[in-house]
Parts: sequence; structure tokens; C-alpha cells
Amino acid sequence: MAAKNKVREKKALKLFCNLINYFWYNRNLSLLLFFIYLGLIFILSSIPIKIPYYFFFDPRKLIFHFMEYSILGILSFLSIRRRNTSIAFSIAYGITDEIHQYFVPGRFFDIYDMFSDSIGSVFGVVLVLFVLNKCDRRNLLKM
Repeated sequence: MAAKNKVREKKALKLFCNLINYFWYNRNLSLLLFFIYLGLIFILSSIPIKIPYYFFFDPRKLIFHFMEYSILGILSFLSIRRRNTSIAFSIAYGITDEIHQYFVPGRFFDIYDMFSDSIGSVFGVVLVLFVLNKCDRRNLLKM
């Protein structure tokens, strides 16, 4: 059983290495996906919600925000190519998105969402760095 898991792990790592490598060397595609994703986040957060929002802790919403901003962290790192700049930009975008939602009917500024966005952004960048480290591709990163 452990041998099968090792084989799956190696295949998954190879797939992630190839994907990151592809987007690393195709910077225009990385930038295009990055800006499309930024626009998608803005459009989706601009949609008014008619369901009343109650101020309670909803872990499903926080998980969604975490995943959403993990993807943003990955795309920002592959586009910007600077660890700290990518993290700072993704966190700043999450904060401005929460401020933007304050002005959309049915949406609210939520500090928990902002925290989840920030943690997701950091996780996305760290995930790419981890995969690159495992792939022994440190020479790609000029930090």
C-alpha cells in the first residue's frame, strides 16, 4: 500500500512540476491568467446577494475564500515572480475586495474573510515554492 502511495506522490509531483515549469517559461500566459482571475474575483464579488446575511461564523465560506486566494497566490507568484511582492499584492487585493464588498448590496466587509484571504494567499505562494523546491528548480527563482 505504501509503495502505491509513493508512486502516486511522484506522479503528482511530476505533474505539478511540469505545470509550474510551463507557466514559468510562458510568462505572457501567466500574466493573462492572473489578470483574468483578478477580474473574475472582482465580478463575482460585485454580484448583489438577496439572501440575508447573518453575522455568524461559517467555515464553508472561509474555506472557499482560502481556496480562492490560494489560486490567486499561485498565479501572482507565477506572474510577479517575487515571493514577498506576490504575497503583499494578494493580501492587498483581498483587503480591497472586502472593502469593495462593503458597497455592494447584500454583501458585507468581513474581517474573517479578510483573514482567510490572507492565509490562502500565503499558502498559494508557499505551495509553489514547496513544489519548486521538491522539483529541484531553485535556479528558476531569482529572489
